[in-house]
Amino acid sequence: MHGPKELLSARKQRTGNRLLSARFLVGFNVHGKPHFTEEDLIKFFVEIRSKQNRSAGASFLTQRGIWQPLGGRREPDEQGAQILVLNEDQLDQETFIDEMSALGEELCRKMDQDAIYLDIQKTGVVVESLELTQE
Repeated sequence: MHGPKELLSARKQRTGNRLLSARFLVGFNVHGKPHFTEEDLIKFFVEIRSKQNRSAGASFLTQRGIWQPLGGRREPDEQGAQILVLNEDQLDQETFIDEMSALGEELCRKMDQDAIYLDIQKTGVVVESLELTQE
């Protein structure tokens, strides 16, 4: 065969509510001391998603964080993670936000955190940013 060959692509355009994602920021310290690990977080995440009767796919990015309030003393460094969850179940936006919020609140309780931060994004733009607590 002479001339250019047609290229085949396995690309599939993601559209609509599949473009929703959730990004959580989670710390591993309890009362200023290291307590949890990424493995603990993954175990809790899978348990909660199973109770929600949803898929448990996510990416976990381990990181180190610091905190020093203006004029205050620096807190101990803290290991933690970001969790990225795509809306693979194709939920509508309101349901996705409600389920991700419930997930974060339950993680707060299981990991005894004061707060977990949640950003909901659509097409890469934050559409809602929440501070989730145990209450």
